[in-house]
Amino acid sequence: MMEGGRAEGMEKKVLVVDDDAGVRRAIRRILESIGCRIMEAEDGAQVLEIIERDRPNLVLLDIYMPKVDGMALIEDIVERYPGIAVIVVSGHVEERLVRLAIERGACDFVAKPINCDYLQATVTANLLKKSR
Repeated sequence: MMEGGRAEGMEKKVLVVDDDAGVRRAIRRILESIGCRIMEAEDGAQVLEIIERDRPNLVLLDIYMPKVDGMALIEDIVERYPGIAVIVVSGHVEERLVRLAIERGACDFVAKPINCDYLQATVTANLLKKSR
């Protein structure tokens, strides 16, 4: 049941992957307000280790980061952990990139600058889909 913007009774662990600490902080505040437990990674190199250890339900993933590109990580995450939803969060919203992210297995795409209500709704909807 949705109650006050929360999907009650559902575990909501979210891994936020972005090389910008300010973006990670903003997403943390937005999603903690709807009951999500947030984990953070500053680059793609840490992602699979964190997923293996903490088993998030959803990954918010930037595309352009140092070390490991977010686009390359989408397929890895989807193949290794099919129960984990991946949402791309990027300031690069070209149609070609959005289409490629979805083709590789991302559930959704959120544009930066981030709209608080849209991010909350997108995360909640994708968590509900994956919990069925």
